[in-house]
Amino acid sequence: MTAYDSTENYGGQMGVKFQDGQQVESFYFDETAQQQSLDASATVDGRVISALFPTDVLGELGKRGVSSWSAALSLNGQDVGLCPRAYGYLPFPGATN
Repeated sequence: MTAYDSTENYGGQMGVKFQDGQQVESFYFDETAQQQSLDASATVDGRVISALFPTDVLGELGKRGVSSWSAALSLNGQDVGLCPRAYGYLPFPGATN
């Protein structure tokens, strides 16, 4: 998932990586493209993958709050699923702009 604050000056990408059906990594890339490995576990329920990322590891984005987001499902380095259905951003639930 890629997320931004309301000013779109602070954002990052957070995600989880699976290999052979097992989670092998969770990560956060901040706006400077520095990767931080996280100790966050994801749950899989049918076709839904959920993960919690603590705000204290999200730097300025965590302090300011997420305002917009988008997500992609990648398989072997290729985006195979997008939300919204094309590249773009959606308002984050509960965000105030």
